[in-house]
Amino acid sequence: TLSAGCLGGARKALEMAIDRARTRKQFGRPIGEFHLVKEKLARMAETVFAMDAMVYLCAGLVDRHTEDVMLETAVCKLFCSEGGWQVIDDALQILNVKP
Repeated sequence: TLSAGCLGGARKALEMAIDRARTRKQFGRPIGEFHLVKEKLARMAETVFAMDAMVYLCAGLVDRHTEDVMLETAVCKLFCSEGGWQVIDDALQILNVKP
């Protein structure tokens, strides 16, 4: 559940950052058109996608009553908690652009 919670927070942060990148203008154009912002959003999206895949993999193993899932769930917890912090940090950088 820790991994799924991190995934949910990261997904929401990504959505908020995308909305902000579409609506916030700098130098007469949306900040989402700038290369570095696009790169940051792409990195965030790939991390969220990987987190999603890992959570579903672990949930599938548990649902199939796999005998030993300790390693997979530990890796999932570590990756999702670290990925969640990174995505949220990147989202805050996009959201805090001052007019």
